[in-house]
Amino acid sequence: MVAVPGVNSRRRFLSVMEILQEKTDEDHGISLSELTRELKVKFGTSFEVTDPVLREDIKSLQDHGFWIGEEKAIGYPTRYKWMDRRFGLHEVRLLIDAVASAHCLTVQDSEQLITKLKLLVSQHQAKRLSNRLFVEEHVKTNMGFVKHYIRDIHEAILNRKRITFQYRKFDINKRLVFHRDGFHYVVSPYALVWNQDNYYLIAKQDGFDGVKTFRVDRLYAVTELNESFVEPNFNVAQHVKKTFHMYPGPVNQIRVQFDNSLLNVVMDRFGEKAALRVADDKSFIVVFPAAVSEGLFRWLLTWGADAKVLSPPELAERLRCEAQKMVQSYTLPGQ
Repeated sequence: MVAVPGVNSRRRFLSVMEILQEKTDEDHGISLSELTRELKVKFGTSFEVTDPVLREDIKSLQDHGFWIGEEKAIGYPTRYKWMDRRFGLHEVRLLIDAVASAHCLTVQDSEQLITKLKLLVSQHQAKRLSNRLFVEEHVKTNMGFVKHYIRDIHEAILNRKRITFQYRKFDINKRLVFHRDGFHYVVSPYALVWNQDNYYLIAKQDGFDGVKTFRVDRLYAVTELNESFVEPNFNVAQHVKKTFHMYPGPVNQIRVQFDNSLLNVVMDRFGEKAALRVADDKSFIVVFPAAVSEGLFRWLLTWGADAKVLSPPELAERLRCEAQKMVQSYTLPGQ
């Protein structure tokens, strides 16, 4: 066996493991002669290794708990398969689809992550992941810094440190401009929430009751401060459940009568535990706690006359006034 400079038994052993991981899976095996050819590609044509040595390397991997299958057939060489995958092909597919559709990632960031995710499967399996989920072009952000803000905010939450940042909104010229003339917010970050393909920061700002919600991709110059805050007695899941489109507001019991055609919509929003009862043969009533906010108001308007607020009366009155304004907007001149 010819020795190749820099290639010792440990490096050969690790290379055998890498080749098995990359080139084989439950449907594709590799023989010892093919494994030798792959090693020659890696180390050069002068590299030589015997079959018994390779068998011993594979046995060592098996002895260390790695699942390497052996496919044996009369008249054919044994083919070895790396079966020890942490993720199934369908699981990697779900992860790739999530990355591809994530609004907070740029196209380049998504491509880099997808390339890394494909390393979780063999090269043969990776080819089966080439049919991508279709994502509308405008869904992806072009703000590459968002991923760094997500990391920094997670660290601040973990360390119980306050953060400061500026907030931005779009103007009529489609430019992001600073909100409140570039005011520097100082907040205690409670949680990051993934909602409708966006990251939101839920935080407490001094001098204000309740919590505030900020879109992470609208933040600018996020900086962790050397100021600690006390871990809050705050239920993130309950808070998010009561908000619509992440708009905060005072919580109240809402009673809405929906047309039966919206039953699936209501079930999607509130789940199987929804407090639902039949109103008549054409409608049903749902009672739910919610933050009375612009988000709830706009959500109810979405369903037009098929959703009627029964209580609280002030919300019903606001919707009635809005409906009248809409009628006036669509009234033709002279009518």
